Order: sequence, then structure tokens, then C-alpha cells
Amino acid sequence: MNTKLALAALFIAASATGACAKSINICFPGYPNGIDITTTKGSIYVAGTGTGSISGIFAGVEARAGASKYFILSTNQGGPDQATFYMIQLPLADGNAAYVYNSTNGSSLTNTFSGTYNLGTPDSC
Repeated sequence: MNTKLALAALFIAASATGACAKSINICFPGYPNGIDITTTKGSIYVAGTGTGSISGIFAGVEARAGASKYFILSTNQGGPDQATFYMIQLPLADGNAAYVYNSTNGSSLTNTFSGTYNLGTPDSC
């Protein structure tokens, strides 16, 4: 899983280096962490880098759940069976919904955060 995630992140980051790439920081009010999200116009793929207390590289896609659109970003910190998934509601704007799910065994997910995010870095939240 580590190799696949690293290759996916590398592919996404490489495709996001064009003239239409845009980097946006989001943070979670009350928490010392955030994600620097890189998007590319016309692409469903996104990449990210953890900020604040989150480290690591994120890879993800744009997805739809009912009438809402989300960026689904994943990272695997702590081992091959551990993963964290972030659902970030679009458009990227202050006060939109964010959900975090963790897996420690590679198969089941636990919701560990349901709240909102803001635009900015963790020190500005």
C-alpha cells in the first residue's frame, strides 16, 4: 500500500505542476493541523501535503455524494494497514464540511472527525 500511495501521489503531483495548478491551504478550527491541497483545472485528481501536526503526502480525487462534491484525500501514516481519509466538501470555502476516517487494520473505517474547515494555515485557524 505504501508503494502504491507514493506512486499515486507522485503521478498526481507531476500532473499538478502545469500552469493551471492551484495550491490552497485548509485548516480545522480548534485543531493544530491542516492540508495544503493542490488542484489542477480540468482534473479530478488532487494532491496534498500535511501542515501543522499532520505530516505526509496526500493523494485523492474529486467525488460526488448525492448533491454534494468532495475531495477525498488519503494518506497512510504508521504502516501498511493504517490509512486516514479526509472528505473535504467543495467548493473550498470557510465553514464547509470535513470528515476524517481512520483505518488501523486495512479493512474497517472509524469516523474520527465531523466538523468544518476554513481556508488558511493551522496557525490562522
